[in-house]
Amino acid sequence: MPDAVKIKGSVMKDPRDWLRTAYGPDAYKSAINRLKPDERDVIDGHLFAAAWYPVELWDRFLSGMREEVFQRTGEKTDDFNRRFMSETGSAILRGVYRIVLGLVSPTTVVEKATLIYNRAYSQGRCQIIENVPGKAVVRYVDSSPELRTNLANHFPTGMVFVLGLHGAQDVKAIISRDEVVDGKLIFEVTLTYREK
Repeated sequence: MPDAVKIKGSVMKDPRDWLRTAYGPDAYKSAINRLKPDERDVIDGHLFAAAWYPVELWDRFLSGMREEVFQRTGEKTDDFNRRFMSETGSAILRGVYRIVLGLVSPTTVVEKATLIYNRAYSQGRCQIIENVPGKAVVRYVDSSPELRTNLANHFPTGMVFVLGLHGAQDVKAIISRDEVVDGKLIFEVTLTYREK
């Protein structure tokens, strides 16, 4: 049995802290309390940027947050995911990534975004299938199907976010492939946009 898929602490810490502030300590605490005590210690404890954490645990916490937010505000999953990415993505892309992404073409932005995804998870790799002005097809492969939930919630919105950060307009993302072949996940997103 392969090792569980892990996610870097560097892509968890700022978003976790944002969730606590954006939706309030009561919603955050209710989501944390849905976890087992030892799991709470992981999510609510000190997250080290270079450390690896179970992606399945992170996804369960985020699912609890989505449910708490919906109960309290009526905000649906798609809206939550867009807000989560637009308001926490800049923390993940701070410094040089953000400066570099603002200075290059959308096709180069797609290339740089794949580098970020390739560093975020302990399994699989992000690859570009097509990348021409106005359209990109980006695929995540060679991972356990366990990564599906995280990719479904964050991969399309993440790619839309980085293209929008660059200034691309009318950015749309669709999940164009989502299947398991020989025990490995193939998760693909097709992006269309207008250049600024």
